Amino acid sequence: MQFSKSDTLDELRYEIGRCGDQNLNTISFIEHVNNLITANNPLYRSSHVYLCKDLAFTLLAHSGHVEPEQDVQFGNNDLSLCAIRGECQTFEYGDWVKICFPCYHGHHLLGILVIYTDQYHLFDQDDYDFFSEVMTYVKNRLI
Repeated sequence: MQFSKSDTLDELRYEIGRCGDQNLNTISFIEHVNNLITANNPLYRSSHVYLCKDLAFTLLAHSGHVEPEQDVQFGNNDLSLCAIRGECQTFEYGDWVKICFPCYHGHHLLGILVIYTDQYHLFDQDDYDFFSEVMTYVKNRLI
């Protein structure tokens, strides 16, 4: 039996919600969610979560095939552009696409979820909605 993309995203929502019900600390929760994202859908090749600390975006969790930068200084880069614009941003790099989802509490940037895919043509509004929901879960754990 083959599941539709909608079914897959619903299953991920369920697993993330179930994870949220466990007594995990915030870092363990985010790491677990991050691993769920890349383990259950080949469209999401890598997932990285960065938090804002001091003068840089600091890597909190990553999974998948793209090796992340540990610390990304605020300035002229994709994460900073996403933070400045305050909304999801898409960046193309050859066959790869990097999609950044910011997480705000009011006007305060908490962090950014970065998803890499090599099948961007399959990415649709359901994916954007799903990752916005994921960032809401993350925000609720961070505040």
